[in-house]
Amino acid sequence: MHRILGVTLLICAAGCNTDIADANGLLFPVKEDGDWGFINQQGEYVIDPQFDGASGFSENLAPVRLNGQYGYINRTGEIMIDCQFERVGDFSEGLSAVLVGDKWGFINRAGELIIRPQYDYLYESEEWN
Repeated sequence: MHRILGVTLLICAAGCNTDIADANGLLFPVKEDGDWGFINQQGEYVIDPQFDGASGFSENLAPVRLNGQYGYINRTGEIMIDCQFERVGDFSEGLSAVLVGDKWGFINRAGELIIRPQYDYLYESEEWN
């Protein structure tokens, strides 16, 4: 069991877009018995497994999936933006891409649509900076 958890952490640390350590420390999404939760660097659960899917934190919010829809939680596991989107991205500079129906748009950290869903495809590139 510990070996599997270690592999999961290595993969997640290398592949998840997890925030750099801050006052709250790093949290890693992990899957146990089919549900996703979050552990700290000591391997202790901070957010119990309860989600159908999860990804790393960006700007202190993490995407989670419940009943086939995506939303965001904070570092205590409280749902901050209801699970209402088909897909979501990571927050960057206060905005995240969201898929509503078959179109992409952008929400702010309060979950408000800032750019209405109107795009068929979005491409993110760090080269734009």
